[in-house]
Amino acid sequence: MSKTLSNSKQADAQAYFDSLPGFEVKAEDIDVLNSPKEYHQKILELIKKTKKRIYLSLLYIENDEAGNEILEKLFQKKEENSEIDIQLFIDHHRAQRGRSDHPKDNGILPVIEALKKDIPEEKQLSVTTVQIAKTEGKGVFHPKGMVFDDTLLYSGASISNKYCHVGDELRLDTYVLFENTPKLANSFVEQMQVDFRANAGKILDSLEGFSSPEKTERNEDSVLVTPLIGKNSKSEVNEAMLNALKVAKEKITFYTPYFNLPEPLKEKIRETLNIGCKEQIVVGDKKANDWWLPPEQWKETTNNGFKDLNKFKFKSASMQLLGRTLPFFYEQQLKDFAKSFSKEIKDGLLKISLWKNGKNSTHTKRLEIDDKKIVILTGSNMNKRSWDTDLENAIVLQNLPQNLKKKFEKEQQSILENTETITSPEYIPNIKDYPRLARQGIRIFNVKQKKI
Repeated sequence: MSKTLSNSKQADAQAYFDSLPGFEVKAEDIDVLNSPKEYHQKILELIKKTKKRIYLSLLYIENDEAGNEILEKLFQKKEENSEIDIQLFIDHHRAQRGRSDHPKDNGILPVIEALKKDIPEEKQLSVTTVQIAKTEGKGVFHPKGMVFDDTLLYSGASISNKYCHVGDELRLDTYVLFENTPKLANSFVEQMQVDFRANAGKILDSLEGFSSPEKTERNEDSVLVTPLIGKNSKSEVNEAMLNALKVAKEKITFYTPYFNLPEPLKEKIRETLNIGCKEQIVVGDKKANDWWLPPEQWKETTNNGFKDLNKFKFKSASMQLLGRTLPFFYEQQLKDFAKSFSKEIKDGLLKISLWKNGKNSTHTKRLEIDDKKIVILTGSNMNKRSWDTDLENAIVLQNLPQNLKKKFEKEQQSILENTETITSPEYIPNIKDYPRLARQGIRIFNVKQKKI
């Protein structure tokens, strides 16, 4: 009976994708970059050769060598050609602070103001900080996309030393380049103008979204590319992910940096496993989390530990310490998930690949269905926060030819080289083996998550 029900859901989900409009993009105009260094160099290269417009949407630009370099290049570009339209959209809250381990850093805005000094207005960049909620904990601006004339660079990465691999450490992400695609690039620019620029200075609580592409029929020589955007659990980004899981028949591959799947995704995973669909989840190890710091290096700077949640402030020492326990919380979420699906792991239906690579971290996220019949690129971490509170966007790819699949497979192979397979829940440590502060932090996150 469950199999018949699943087949019915598959038909409805397939109808969703069959009717999904999109832009036709030639496969040879799509490339997959394989490293943070390539991502960094591609941004610099595109800034240099762009002639008409640069639109960047990302969570943040860090106040560090890579962030300052790219900002300076953008200001230099505008100074050379005041007619070029350069607009930057970043999260309102994140723009006012630095990394968690740099509490005295006031973010990128002072750097931007310093660069603007003594520059005529016509040669200044347009910088918009977009606010989704009153506080960062209740939602952040997380849509991604960089437009350079008619080229779109789509990645979940922001701009920082780690994201660009400037220095000893890197933060891995997915990077897909769409070249010679004026209609796709225009759709991103128009959406940024209508939703982000037009709502500057106030909380963004409604969206016009991307203008609907007219193309729905499939062309064998082209990839169908559909951009989506949305906020909260009913968003079109989440709808696409759920339908992708429903339509799967052979294999699903998830990439997510943090393991804290929302219940609707867990439910669909169980349904697809029940009909014999294989699944692989590629997730970051706790040491591949950007919050990771060995517990012996923590500083207990608060007298009452983690007993009084109401006294936490994001920039306080106690909140920084609480953040250090996040990797342990995600690891226990993964352990609970593995326990729930221990039979499927044992039977080979479910494979969990744990990514770790020295001091480096991962931020890769993507969803692939049935030999890349459908690929969803997204900035969403596919965790409960991304699902329920953050503003996210995504790009759905359909009709991928073999040469484009091979580009994704090459990137996939480089990712999997740094993974270990979880063969049973016992592979993951028990909570009782964690330091006391980590155990306290997990209890707090469990309480806070129930309130979302």
